[in-house]
Amino acid sequence: MRVVWHGKDCTSFARKLALYLDIWRYKVHHAQFGFQAVRVLTVTTSKQRVGTMVEAVRSLTGGNGSGLFLFVDRETLRASNPLDVEWVSGSGKGVGVRLIE
Repeated sequence: MRVVWHGKDCTSFARKLALYLDIWRYKVHHAQFGFQAVRVLTVTTSKQRVGTMVEAVRSLTGGNGSGLFLFVDRETLRASNPLDVEWVSGSGKGVGVRLIE
């Protein structure tokens, strides 16, 4: 699946990211489930693909990025415990994020 497709009839991961951003903006997670914070975790095929996904988030947020999204490639995840691995934030700041800190 491509991260970004162009055209109204195409599906893309970027469209899914946009929907998650709307859920967060309108606090649907709080209204429906009662929790304040939410993260969207994505495991993908390569570090290069992680970079492409972070760029998609930055594009959707006017260059700001969003810490709502965390990404990791399969090999990095396999080599570690998911709670210990450093996930790449959709904020694009290049700082690794652990799920429990």
